[in-house]
Amino acid sequence: MIGQGNGTRRRPRKRIGALVLASAMVAALPLGAATAPVAAQGNPGTGQPGVEILEPTTEQPAAGVPGEPVEVVFTSTRAWPYVVDYRETSSDGEWTEFADGSGRDAAVSGENTIEVVLPESAEAGDHDLRLRLFTPGSDPDRHRPRAEDVVPAALVVSDDTPGAHVTDFSGDVVGEAPADWSQQWRDSDWTVLDDPSRLRHEVDDAGGRRALTWDEPGDDGWIEGDVEVSAVVQMPDGFTATRFQLPIHVSGEAGAESAYYLDGRAGSVRLNRYVDGAFTMLSEVDLSHTVDSGAWYRVVLQRDGGTLRVKFWPNGMDEPDEWLITATDDRLDAGRVGVAHFTAGSVNDWAWYSVGTGGESAPRAPADLFPLPDPDPLLTGFEERGGSFWTTEAEELEFLQAVDAASERMSFTQVGESVEGRPVHLVRLGYPAPPADDEIAAGRSVLVLGSQHGNEPAPREMTLQLLRELALTDDDALVDQLAETTVLFIPTANPDGRVANTRQNAAGIDTNRDHLHVNTPEGQTMARVLRDFTPDITVDAHERPSGRNPDMELLWPRNLNVYEPVRELSQQLVEDYVWPDTEDAGYTVGLYGPNPGAPGDENETIARNVIGLRHGLGMLTETGGQDPTVSRVDAQVASVHGVLRFHRERIDDVAEAVTAAPLHKEAVGADQSEPFFLFGADNDPPADEDVLDPPPCGYVIGAAQAQQIETPAELFGLVTEQVTDDQVFVTMAQPMMTVVPLLLDPDARANLVDGTALYDPAECADPASAR
Repeated sequence: MIGQGNGTRRRPRKRIGALVLASAMVAALPLGAATAPVAAQGNPGTGQPGVEILEPTTEQPAAGVPGEPVEVVFTSTRAWPYVVDYRETSSDGEWTEFADGSGRDAAVSGENTIEVVLPESAEAGDHDLRLRLFTPGSDPDRHRPRAEDVVPAALVVSDDTPGAHVTDFSGDVVGEAPADWSQQWRDSDWTVLDDPSRLRHEVDDAGGRRALTWDEPGDDGWIEGDVEVSAVVQMPDGFTATRFQLPIHVSGEAGAESAYYLDGRAGSVRLNRYVDGAFTMLSEVDLSHTVDSGAWYRVVLQRDGGTLRVKFWPNGMDEPDEWLITATDDRLDAGRVGVAHFTAGSVNDWAWYSVGTGGESAPRAPADLFPLPDPDPLLTGFEERGGSFWTTEAEELEFLQAVDAASERMSFTQVGESVEGRPVHLVRLGYPAPPADDEIAAGRSVLVLGSQHGNEPAPREMTLQLLRELALTDDDALVDQLAETTVLFIPTANPDGRVANTRQNAAGIDTNRDHLHVNTPEGQTMARVLRDFTPDITVDAHERPSGRNPDMELLWPRNLNVYEPVRELSQQLVEDYVWPDTEDAGYTVGLYGPNPGAPGDENETIARNVIGLRHGLGMLTETGGQDPTVSRVDAQVASVHGVLRFHRERIDDVAEAVTAAPLHKEAVGADQSEPFFLFGADNDPPADEDVLDPPPCGYVIGAAQAQQIETPAELFGLVTEQVTDDQVFVTMAQPMMTVVPLLLDPDARANLVDGTALYDPAECADPASAR
């Protein structure tokens, strides 16, 4: 039953064995028949010599640690010399004697209780226990025993240490609070769950500081001086600004709380202190990753004299050698240990908790605490770690190489590099093999862009999982589609940002605001792929790092200069296919930026709109970054499957629209028959001053200005004409007239240069004469 603590010392209680689960674990193993005593027992001193081990037994083994004593109880019919030794269970190895001769002595007739000391070299695991009885004067190292008893798996050796305590809550009753734990400061909801075994803490709507402390370590839970705690924690589904709290030296009452504690934030870890209710932050360190919902993390908090230290790392990764935080403080030197939180509505799961006192380390959770898939080159690092940490840069390359080797359908090449020189890869998938690049450009294709924003990792994981599925699937519909349509992926469009977990690239530029000017190497890489392959549909996959509800938001190109059938088909893609398919997969869906204006506007610098201006269908995906990691990836996968279904079923409509779009725009640019919109979206009509009606037939710019637009002109495939030594003409009678005024018109909001607009067709026919 859970206790209610008041933060003061209680009477000492005997320390429970360090591995409290040893008996249950061994009892679950297949049992072999114990070796019967050599001779049946009789009255002491009569009959045949005989011995029998009474304790420990196979069903109730002794738990021991190297260097510590273990109690053995046996009976003997003779007051003769005996030897007790041990060896690893299920082996034919040598028997090992206990340390310091503690397994050798003379028995008394009847029941004997002895203590044997495990050697420091004793290895962890299950061990058989053997007792032998010898005739007085014989040499146990040379002579055969007169009686012998062996008990299989009677001793469980742990690599635990004195002063160490461990629980994974599997010995507690599911649905109840854990035994031998006490609430501090305020009541709260503490419940043991299973599959996996864990302690769940749910804070009520009232909130306020509350803790649950373990009564076992120290004197009835009170620990003086040095202490280290180690735990494994997750936020199961959504979370508050403070993800979790792990405290030591807990004492005091509600309103006058005292403790040191570490807590996790969105992208940082803090070390804090309460003294009589007053809060002080001792240190905060930024992480290279976010603390995500649904992911397990390992945490260590150590107090060593006046020094406090913190470690924090994702489950499935190696423990870092260095401490994340080191700080000095000596305000608190005693108290309880446990878990805590204060924010209303917060939920934590704790799957492991251990304590080391007296200078001992807290035992770390085993690597297989949770069942994880066996290492497999066709699994991403994210999948191998059960979603606790995202695939690393090196793992991505290894994964691409493994899938490429496993399937003829896939190929990949480096098509660019980041500011810091990291590669940007383009993956091609087709059946039976990807076509040549010029064939892809001339045929049907779909492109998926992953993680333009480096702190939005789920899209990248989606691309890796989906490209593997397409490379290996036996699904007839998908195989047939790959025979007709090439599917392209850029898994990590912003590799520097992904490594640093930042939205921007290494130069501090948002690459999703660089699709018009294309100044960044990452933006230029995406622009070359869009120009050279002219995909029918491009998915620009993103996340809302602080968002949660709905699980997925979608949007199409809203810019009014997009060819209307392309924009309408993009809207149908979202509303009639991807939206219902994502809902059918179990995720809530909404429209991104449903109201006029940002963020769902006509902004000509972002990929969603530029994709449409390049005459392809486009779609934005935005998962909720506060959702569990695996759910975010699965929602992204479901949305792109909806895109593929749309392309299969509407391929003729798509082909007709994307083929007609550049021809139509070139024609209306030549005859100036349609207005051009400097501002305005399909849900936000432009003001009169934002409409060029009629539009210019072209622009004249100076030679220096022409150099300024050289990169976007190349990457959009713009046609320019040198008409004098100092004048360049850019006609509107070309397919990519959709971006010409946006780059050159003085009234455009993101123009690169102020060009001179020509409205007279005669001037456009002879731009050199224009002045």
